[in-house]
Amino acid sequence: MAPHDVQFGDSETAGPRVRAPSRRLRLLVRLRRRALDRQLAQGLVRMSDPAVALRAKQLCSRAERRAVATSLASMLEAADTRRGDTGSRPILDHASVLSLRDEIVALIALLRSATVCDVRGIALARLLSCDSSSPLFRASAQTLRQALAEISDAV
Repeated sequence: MAPHDVQFGDSETAGPRVRAPSRRLRLLVRLRRRALDRQLAQGLVRMSDPAVALRAKQLCSRAERRAVATSLASMLEAADTRRGDTGSRPILDHASVLSLRDEIVALIALLRSATVCDVRGIALARLLSCDSSSPLFRASAQTLRQALAEISDAV
């Protein structure tokens, strides 16, 4: 199994209880969340690193998966209504989002399901929905179609 092929089930169905991570580790992960997500998305991580392992577990949790799905659903809604907050939020690439509606809806359904997913795919989906440099928000070298295909292959 490659380092990025780590899968975590829902913590509610997990086996024996393990000691909770320390406050220090939780704070470290919170502060480095975006960098850890990028590492997990690239698949070049050591799961023996406690911060990486904790972030991977967090990403695979039902709550985080639903949060990513909700963010993607909000992007679809914004594209439908052609809303754009010119304040602190980036503006969506409405045309691309609308043209790939079915793929985005399928990803949302997968994230909301109980299906076990690879952490790399969830990290990629989170970055797609939250990173202002993602193809959802800006035209980039990687198109939205390519990003969705990469996520689909990874989950």
